[in-house]
Amino acid sequence: KIKIDLERLKLKLENLEFRTKAYTGTLLSTEKECKINIYVSGKVVIITRDEELVLKLIDQLSNILYPYTKT
Repeated sequence: KIKIDLERLKLKLENLEFRTKAYTGTLLSTEKECKINIYVSGKVVIITRDEELVLKLIDQLSNILYPYTKT
């Protein structure tokens, strides 16, 4: 199973100009150009209708998330 260190990830994303909307310990809800929910399980939900933005964020987030992932 994958587990993400959301506390450290939250700080990293804030340094990259993502705005934290909510943090519960199991869910990090953040926003940059759209709303993004990141779960401790590794699931990421990007909420937008802009497909190009989704692809851009997937690329950006995959590079950011990897160091905070534990198995």
